[in-house]
Amino acid sequence: MRAVVFRPPREKDQGSDRMIIRNYLDDIKEKTKDMSVKEKVAYVITYYWYHILIIVSIIALIFFTVRFYLFGNVRPEFTCVVADQAMDEETAEQIAGKFADMAGLDPEHVEIDPDYLFSYGDV
Repeated sequence: MRAVVFRPPREKDQGSDRMIIRNYLDDIKEKTKDMSVKEKVAYVITYYWYHILIIVSIIALIFFTVRFYLFGNVRPEFTCVVADQAMDEETAEQIAGKFADMAGLDPEHVEIDPDYLFSYGDV
């Protein structure tokens, strides 16, 4: 039979994410302690611009990914295709708005597409 030994949880080592961020912040505070606010901002932008760029890029990527999966790609409730008829986008929007009012639908979910053309070749 094997004995069970209880070991207390290990303390986080110096390589943990929290310690890395703390080291960056402490380093900035130490190097900018005798500077004015304007000089501190210039120092951070000069030496840590790529850190800021990476963080902003990651936040934007997360934001747009969540926005796309939660609110993107909404299918229309009604789609109308106008074939072989010259119509501009403004007229199509007016038709979509009037149809949405009559049908009791949200105008954002009604789509009128006037860009379809059929070609019969040489006939």
